Parts: sequence; structure tokens; C-alpha cells
Amino acid sequence: MNNDGDISSFQKVLDMKGIRKPEQAHLIERLKREHAAIIASHQQQIQQ
Repeated sequence: MNNDGDISSFQKVLDMKGIRKPEQAHLIERLKREHAAIIASHQQQIQQ
């Protein structure tokens, strides 16, 4: 699954949990940061 799909799925889960949209924005930004950090870490491991 790509990053957009991950975000879409995460947003659906937040909707089902009843998390309000303003609160979702913070959580989605955190997901994006975590995803970017994981990708960067994996790329570093591959280069070593």
C-alpha cells in the first residue's frame, strides 16, 4: 500500500472511532512524519 492509501485507511479508522476532524489533522501529520522517518531509516540500512 502506498502512503496515500495508508493515510486514507488511517483516516477511516479515525472516523469510525469518532475522532473529530480537527483532532485528526494532528494525528495524520504525526503518521506522515513517522512514515517518513521509517522510510529514511530503511534507506540508510540499504545503503550500508
